Amino acid sequence: MPASYLGRLPPGRFALLLLGLSFIVGLAGRGLHEAYPVFVLPLTHEFGWSRAAISGVFAVSYVVVGFSGPVIGLFYDRFGAFAVYGSGLGAVAMAAVLATFCDQVWQLTLCLGLLMGLGAAAVGMVGFAALLSRWFHSRLNLAMAVAQSSYGAGLLLVAPLAQLLIDWQGWRAAYWCFGAVLLGLLPVL
Repeated sequence: MPASYLGRLPPGRFALLLLGLSFIVGLAGRGLHEAYPVFVLPLTHEFGWSRAAISGVFAVSYVVVGFSGPVIGLFYDRFGAFAVYGSGLGAVAMAAVLATFCDQVWQLTLCLGLLMGLGAAAVGMVGFAALLSRWFHSRLNLAMAVAQSSYGAGLLLVAPLAQLLIDWQGWRAAYWCFGAVLLGLLPVL
């Protein structure tokens, strides 16, 4: 949609558009983050690493998501929701694409642990709260619930799709496809 059209939307419709974008970004970004367990077995088979080592990558991403919240909040205050949402979605996309080139645990930890964790935090609840609280007043709780439900919906959609892609072409192709789709979503933001 052209920016001139968005400026003419009634405030209620613009708020719904923002809620829809929040849902899509949460679904895509957090869905891919939460789908990591589907990749554990293929990574174990390809590299011969222990499941503990590969699962450690996911643990690192959750530590990063947990501890980066205050920093992400500062970024939202300083740069605005669209800049941080876009950066977060871009980080998740780049993490997925870069993971296709990894052949060491430390590389996966940097890509899927650190970078994807930061991206997932940026498209997470801090962003929903910052953006939606400006547009929803009487129905803020409902709007937040809809945005939060994108995590579950993302996992529900992304995990089976990831499994299909892994079965079809392998884990690298699956991450490559997801990264390309997420990069394609960036202009929408």
